[in-house]
Amino acid sequence: MTAQTWHTIGGFCEEYEGYGGEDTDFGQRARAAGVPLTWVGGAPAFHQYHPVSEPPVAHLRDILRNAEIFHRRWGWWPMTDWPHAFADRGLAHWNPSTGRWAVGRGSDGRPSPGERSGPERTHG
Repeated sequence: MTAQTWHTIGGFCEEYEGYGGEDTDFGQRARAAGVPLTWVGGAPAFHQYHPVSEPPVAHLRDILRNAEIFHRRWGWWPMTDWPHAFADRGLAHWNPSTGRWAVGRGSDGRPSPGERSGPERTHG
């Protein structure tokens, strides 16, 4: 991308910390600024190496916090597969009274039924 396009988009939102959501937010910012996005099949892409896990449990707090920032900014929940996977493991739960994901088990002490609560699962 050109420097002009970067400035048109406004760069990355600095509210995000740690892992998750900042790249999807950047795409939303580009779209909102009218910057066309194009898929170029077969183009090389480079990503800084880091160990991965599925779901990325080591980044649980970052993901929940960043998803909330994204939701506040754009009105929809990103990367919902991960919070649901955390809930399936009893690591997070959807609190319907606050409309937020929270770390830990639900108030009844059981893992949240990730498939039946919280925002619909997506792959975005």
